[in-house]
Amino acid sequence: MVFGGTFDPAYVLSIFALPTQVQPTTNKRNAALIQKHMEEVLGVKLSRGFLRFIPTSEENTARNGKTLAGEIEEAGKISAAEAADEVAGIRRTRSKPKSRLSVKSFGTFRSSPAIMAPAPELTPPVSAGEAGEPSARTATSFGEDLPTPPRKIAKRSKSFVANFFGRS
Repeated sequence: MVFGGTFDPAYVLSIFALPTQVQPTTNKRNAALIQKHMEEVLGVKLSRGFLRFIPTSEENTARNGKTLAGEIEEAGKISAAEAADEVAGIRRTRSKPKSRLSVKSFGTFRSSPAIMAPAPELTPPVSAGEAGEPSARTATSFGEDLPTPPRKIAKRSKSFVANFFGRS
């Protein structure tokens, strides 16, 4: 390729982009960066390179079998659907009546407390020089369950209102 009257290395580079991406300020910066990169990588002087920035509309640009206009439209529909779902979810949570637990339902929490068995403690092994009985902890293996203490069920007492106004 003859460029500038010589056969020295040269390049012509056309950059197609959306009109919003092809602006004078960004073109200057991108041209400087691209030409500096071409000089470092290929060894072609800045004066031997030619760059063109060509704006292309969304309808004339495609990738993955869809035009950019189609992708933008599809993304808009998806975001509109997500926004509608979000608004509907907010409406559902606002319109949902707040339910309260009755006093009877709290009784089940008090009558059946969740008692967790304590984790078995690790004790050092008894040496031969120590005299004494082996402790109950060392006699049980880790696979066995420890005996659980009997559950205490609290007697339901009357409320203070029942005490004042109750039958004698």
